Amino acid sequence: MITESACGSYVWNGTTYTLSGTYHNNYTNASGCASADTLHLTINHGTHNVITESACGSYVWNGTTYTVSGTYLNNYTNASGCASADTLHLTINHGTHNVITESACGSYVWNGTTYTASGTYHNNYTNASGCASADTLHLTIIMAHIM
Repeated sequence: MITESACGSYVWNGTTYTLSGTYHNNYTNASGCASADTLHLTINHGTHNVITESACGSYVWNGTTYTVSGTYLNNYTNASGCASADTLHLTINHGTHNVITESACGSYVWNGTTYTASGTYHNNYTNASGCASADTLHLTIIMAHIM
């Protein structure tokens, strides 16, 4: 009895096997007697996983940090000892920063808040890509002089 495992295929007595199973080889041995060998075969296969991810700024995959969108490949040997590969389809998004300069008489409304003093104001938010973002308002309030 022979017990074997292989990746993808196995050749035994000139025959290629691609499926797990029990196989027999009947023959006449050197003494002229009928004989048989039995093969218990396990065929393993490589794996291929496809991962689609999006991240803000960077993404860590298998110990490597990626900062650029793209398709990345990781080759490895799986638990069955077979050559395998995983594919990462990665989209890297970024936060936004808008700078607005405004002048107004008396007051100015920005993002639902009324400002009555000159200054620099910030609005922190999450953009449409899900990334931390901030806008800056440089505001000059002009006061009317009543005579």
